[in-house]
Amino acid sequence: MLSRSDLAAYRRTLVGPEDNRALKACAAFTGNVLIVESDDDQTVPHPVIENYLAAFKRVCSATYRKLSGADHALSRLEQHQAYYGALLVSWTTEMTLGAKATLTLTKLVPSAEQLGTDVRSGVGGLLLQHARKSITTRRGARAES
Repeated sequence: MLSRSDLAAYRRTLVGPEDNRALKACAAFTGNVLIVESDDDQTVPHPVIENYLAAFKRVCSATYRKLSGADHALSRLEQHQAYYGALLVSWTTEMTLGAKATLTLTKLVPSAEQLGTDVRSGVGGLLLQHARKSITTRRGARAES
């Protein structure tokens, strides 16, 4: 078993799929991936995120977001939790219904800069918030959100 200091040192190193079971599973994964990093995360430091991003080579899509000033638990600002929740809703909607449905289901709200977050990719760097609208799914069935 690793000591706390050894674990911290390990988390700050670059590791490949051949050296880590979780990363090996990531390397074999072929679905869609969302990785959200907290900028001031003392539990999961940036090199761990780099390891995961590098491991996902066979995925259909990989989306990466970074929340500036956020800690691991998103406990400092309510905006971090709100952004994370809205991000999950918009990403999941896009992955299940497609990008066109995401734009229909969401509305633009304050920019990431206004909320103190750093968005590295995505819909114009704007935070999306789920709008309560009914939609038609791909199968033509009516769904309420």
